[in-house]
Amino acid sequence: MTELLSCPFCGGGETIVQEGSKYWAGNHYVILTWDIRHWCADKTEFPISTRVLTFSGRTEEEAIKRWNHRV
Repeated sequence: MTELLSCPFCGGGETIVQEGSKYWAGNHYVILTWDIRHWCADKTEFPISTRVLTFSGRTEEEAIKRWNHRV
């Protein structure tokens, strides 16, 4: 698995990689997408506002590549 880069907005926060959509194939689930979700906490405002970023891909590697892509 490729390492995730830090968030371009907050530089930290919580990032998880998880199974996204899937379907039941009769005796097991087939994973259709992988999601990367990141929660930024903006500590300059009170109450704390939260930004949620989500990136998806057909494979775990594709989702990580999309997260790591910086424009």
